Amino acid sequence: YVGGSGIKPGNYRVELVKVPPGVTSAPNTLDAEDVYLVTSGVVTVEWPNESAAEKVRVGPKEMIYNPPGQTTVFRNESPDEVTFLRVIGSPG
Repeated sequence: YVGGSGIKPGNYRVELVKVPPGVTSAPNTLDAEDVYLVTSGVVTVEWPNESAAEKVRVGPKEMIYNPPGQTTVFRNESPDEVTFLRVIGSPG
């Protein structure tokens, strides 16, 4: 938590994710919303669906929000490692 009576851990968790160069994640779908904040590098985020895939490149200080049930794939197409913070809410 932050401070003596500050923000306490609750219905969320925070992860530090490092994606090596050339690595693509497996498709990931959660029952909770999640947010990604890129801290270094540039990652390609893809949202596959039945007809096609939407994708966007995300760099430092940029953020992506995924609603519950949204499938997401991360791809590092750069020669450098990508680092981002992932905050995951609680289902329901």
